[in-house]
Amino acid sequence: MEKILDILPIGVFVLDAEFRVAEINKTLERFFGLRREDVVGQDKRQLILEKICKIFENGDSFRSRVLATYDDNTYIERFVCHVLAGEDREERWLQHNSQPILTGSYKGGRIESYSDITDLILAEQEIHWITTRSMQLQEKEKSRIASNLHDELGQMILAIKFSLENLQTSLMKRHALFENELKELQKTIAWVERMGVEVRDISSDLMPPLLNPLGLDETLAWLKDQYSSLYGLDISYQSFGMRGKRLPESETQSKPGDGNGKSVN
Repeated sequence: MEKILDILPIGVFVLDAEFRVAEINKTLERFFGLRREDVVGQDKRQLILEKICKIFENGDSFRSRVLATYDDNTYIERFVCHVLAGEDREERWLQHNSQPILTGSYKGGRIESYSDITDLILAEQEIHWITTRSMQLQEKEKSRIASNLHDELGQMILAIKFSLENLQTSLMKRHALFENELKELQKTIAWVERMGVEVRDISSDLMPPLLNPLGLDETLAWLKDQYSSLYGLDISYQSFGMRGKRLPESETQSKPGDGNGKSVN
């Protein structure tokens, strides 16, 4: 049986009915940094408590989930675990799969297998980083456009409005001579006013003015009230786990694999 297990690309524990280690294969030795002669015949519970749980990032969680399968050896268990680098092992992410043994010489025991999914986890981290970074860049660009609309274009429109109003005041002193021109000027001023309102609304839609000082949760609640009032809609808004939390304002974010990001488990 050892030779058959040793050709498998997954790591395998075979436990007897007393949950002692009956067999492990070479892949498992490499994944966990263990030696077959040191673990075969040993109580798996003790191995987990004294040694195995220490090689995982969240060792307490790993210990609880695996020991629970020994207390109730009736179900299949699957979860992802993160092996930390050590003297005799590499860092890697593993998919734990275990199930009770129902027949054969180890009936009543359990078989546990570990598949290396490191490449998949790293790819997911890369996708998550790219997606998050893309969203940050989009928000930054929206903020820049909103700022330019409000600060530059908005001020230019206001200056044009003032200039037209001054011209209107001057022409009104000679109303009889420029009656038609005054009517056209009044239309132009009204158009400029409407343009200013549109620019202000677009700027606010791109980057709500309350977002920076109050955060996302309060801003969404404010927008709910605004749209309910403007359009007569009955809008219900609830948030969970957002109160008091803010997105990071940093310009950069650590990229997966650079040693500064958080691992996924």
